[in-house]
Amino acid sequence: MPIVLDVSAALSWVFTDERDAEARAIARAVLKEGAVVPALWVWEIQNALTVAQRRGRISSEKVDGVLRHMEALPIEVDVVGPTLVFKSEVQTSRRFNLSAYDAAYLDLALRRRSLLATRDGKLAHAADALKIRWRQRVRS
Repeated sequence: MPIVLDVSAALSWVFTDERDAEARAIARAVLKEGAVVPALWVWEIQNALTVAQRRGRISSEKVDGVLRHMEALPIEVDVVGPTLVFKSEVQTSRRFNLSAYDAAYLDLALRRRSLLATRDGKLAHAADALKIRWRQRVRS
């Protein structure tokens, strides 16, 4: 079953100071099981890489390579449907003092009954409260 992959987990593969055993385990799990992400994930990845490049943390060539690599991964972009749904993420973001973006990952994990791969402590805490299985360390 595909795991719900948040940006903090995916970016841990990119930056050498974050690339540890946890990051490698999550990467192996994505390669083995596949991943599903909310549509906003694409823009979050692009934004994080753009900001990192502006700050000198990563080169433009590395950004281009990372984006090509991400496109080749077995990652499904979840589309909620033809109608806009506002209620769920707003309620979750209010309840746990999260961004609506982070609430989208929780909503997706709930809808798909999937494991959430995150390295974000606040998101993990909310996942616990919602009884969403999550791991910083995903065993492959």
